[in-house]
Amino acid sequence: MAKRQYEVWQGNNIILLKGRLIFGPDARSVILTVLLIVVPVVVFCIFVGRNLLHNFSYISGFVILSVAIALTIVVLFFLFMTAAFDPGFRKRAPHPPLNDNLYHTPVPSPSNGNQCTPMTPRRVPRTLELRAEDGSYSLKLKYCETCMIYRPPRCSHCSVCNNCVDRFDHHCPWIGQCIGQRNYRAFIGFISCGTLLCIYVLSMCVLNMDFVLKEVKWMVLKAMKQSPASTALIIYCFVSLWFIGGLTSFHLYLISTNQTSYEHYKRKHNKPLSWEPNVNIFNKGCLINFKELLCTKPNPSEIDLRSFVEEYSPLRISSAGIQSWREGPPHQQESCMIVEGGNTELSVTSRSELDEEMGKSISIWGHESIEAGHNYQEKDLAITITGDTENLGGNRDLQPKNIEPINGL
Repeated sequence: MAKRQYEVWQGNNIILLKGRLIFGPDARSVILTVLLIVVPVVVFCIFVGRNLLHNFSYISGFVILSVAIALTIVVLFFLFMTAAFDPGFRKRAPHPPLNDNLYHTPVPSPSNGNQCTPMTPRRVPRTLELRAEDGSYSLKLKYCETCMIYRPPRCSHCSVCNNCVDRFDHHCPWIGQCIGQRNYRAFIGFISCGTLLCIYVLSMCVLNMDFVLKEVKWMVLKAMKQSPASTALIIYCFVSLWFIGGLTSFHLYLISTNQTSYEHYKRKHNKPLSWEPNVNIFNKGCLINFKELLCTKPNPSEIDLRSFVEEYSPLRISSAGIQSWREGPPHQQESCMIVEGGNTELSVTSRSELDEEMGKSISIWGHESIEAGHNYQEKDLAITITGDTENLGGNRDLQPKNIEPINGL
């Protein structure tokens, strides 16, 4: 009986409801985070809110409690959306990249029906560099030995979840999940609404303490004894506000410059020992950066945990297919190398066909693109650099979504 993807998942994630929910390996921290949010709000509603009802009208007191409860529900909703869904995991490849330059020449064997299999491969290159036409910038695609793919720009491997994540920001210990392209927007909503909730509860507790101080004629110690809940919540919210408020401010800065936490701490865009200008090729201006985050639909998920696992037969490459691929005309419209066992054709597109497709570019959030003096073209299976084919790994059955530089890089 065929198995589903969640039954053979190779990451460290916790999968629930037959693949409908996917948490991080430290998902128990979500329970602690929920308690840190819910318990103070319950204390506020029972003790502080009840005292405020006596100092305001019934409607005003009801509104105060309703706002606190509504903010709590919104915070918990964003927490669930961040922790329980795919943050942007990349699909793993079943084998290393298919590249003729990585293998010795296959030799047909009569025992295999005159079919040949690749001999022992050489080591897959650790990096694959894409350089702009004018030399203004370059992108390095790093090879992930665990996922067996060349990671696209801004994609990194999380050692906790053991998966490659698109636009990897960080692995949040309070949520127990990676923060990537697909859940970054929910994460921003979580910390922003959490900051507003802290400010609201803090202000209401200070207001309640003001009423208590007036009743005890401004005797601070007596007021603290009379309303210990307000005192405890003021201290708790003040300390929490420094952490979650500072985190919100930091991520707003990252959004305005189109960086991730990982890029910021690794200083990928900083050159302290160079006179060259510090250029972030992903930064398109503050307004456009915020527009990309808030108004652009993220890329669809590459993993379908409820789909059935496809059975792969041993990979075999036809010697005739390799020979025709090597000896084909240099400017032919399309030549293919047939890979038997995967029912897949690796397409090598010629220069003339690429020239007709100029103007397309790399997608970062899903629809917006980079235009920095160089055009890119999206392909299904392979990346072509000066006539040589470099496959990036498994997006579909064999390889992931790839990038093709154009005009002789």
